[in-house]
Amino acid sequence: MERNYRRFTVKERPELMEEIDRLHSIGWPEFIGADPVTVKYWNKLKTDFPGFQFIMVEEMKGLAVRNDLEHLLVHVRPSLKARYPLTD
Repeated sequence: MERNYRRFTVKERPELMEEIDRLHSIGWPEFIGADPVTVKYWNKLKTDFPGFQFIMVEEMKGLAVRNDLEHLLVHVRPSLKARYPLTD
């Protein structure tokens, strides 16, 4: 059986933000949402970088969420990723 997956950004489909929030509440431990840095900056991802908040859907049911800017650094200036890694 073939599955039909599609990827959208919050910029393309802002109405999917509720589903993204639901998936985050399932996938992230509760303490992460209580972290002061997360509390201060998390919603800025949605407003400042909506083109980099991804959701993958199958028949309009949320499957996965990705929030990142790391791939942006590679395209803007490859040396930045080596100098300032966003992950260990």
